[in-house]
Amino acid sequence: MKFIRFNIIFVIVLYTVTTFSQKKIKDIDLIAIAPYVSSQIEYLPSSARVNLENKLDKIITSSGYSSSIGFDSRFILTPNITVVNKNIVAGAPPKVALVLDVTFYVGDGVSGLKYGSTSIEVKGVGTNETKAYNSAIRRIGSNNKELKKLLEDSKSKIVDYFNSNCNNILKEADNYANLNQYDDALSVLNSIPKETSKCYSLASDKLRPIYKRKIDSECKIYITKAENAWNFGLDFDAAKKAGEFLSEIDPASSCYADAKRIFDLINKSLEKDATRKWEFELKKQENIINYNLRALEMQEKISLARARGYNVSRWW
Repeated sequence: MKFIRFNIIFVIVLYTVTTFSQKKIKDIDLIAIAPYVSSQIEYLPSSARVNLENKLDKIITSSGYSSSIGFDSRFILTPNITVVNKNIVAGAPPKVALVLDVTFYVGDGVSGLKYGSTSIEVKGVGTNETKAYNSAIRRIGSNNKELKKLLEDSKSKIVDYFNSNCNNILKEADNYANLNQYDDALSVLNSIPKETSKCYSLASDKLRPIYKRKIDSECKIYITKAENAWNFGLDFDAAKKAGEFLSEIDPASSCYADAKRIFDLINKSLEKDATRKWEFELKKQENIINYNLRALEMQEKISLARARGYNVSRWW
């Protein structure tokens, strides 16, 4: 019965991983643009700010870009809002009516270079100002023609940036790698879109060796943590903790054989307790699946560890 249960769980999660993989890999080579709502927009309620960022995310993806929401990209789509009119509409209860002029900008948020802008007027009504803002934001169309044109016109300028600065971008990645800041190095390389052709090809050649250095470095750390965790208790709880560390090790790393050796050692030590051995096997599979999901997320785009302050003050 336990064997059947294990197979059912594994098949379900394997399907999830496969579906996730197909979805993520589809967007890997698209130009990434970050939705960014500046704190300079005054009087914008917090819930409206979140809804506006989600709206920007939809606008970006519907225009054929990869949205880097939750990640870092130097290229951004950012709005500014001007309240054209605000009225209190009599009734029970009274309502707030807003007319907003929303100007959208696309540009390089790091250098502060603006590529273009377009404005849309939207109206919103609600029982309070927050609801009126959210009502207006909902009326911004994700497939708005002006917004699509703005993003399309910006694409060639983004590609030109990578083509013109390719050598410097590749050197930046090398510098991070030499400082053992592998995530930063991979992030820089992954930011180069496929449309740049030659630069993309050069970056792709660097990705594999830098990634190999990263996983080899991490492998040694996790091996030590796993051994320490197991030796500390030499029991089932210690085995689970060690298994969590072992599951972080990439199978392509140079010390993966050591990870397998430690796992076999732990598994053999649990042989007398068949139930716990089976639980440890199941935990190992769950950890492997979680590792695969994390790896796919990183493959899509690795977030830059260093924070960037976007420079948009001159855009409006």
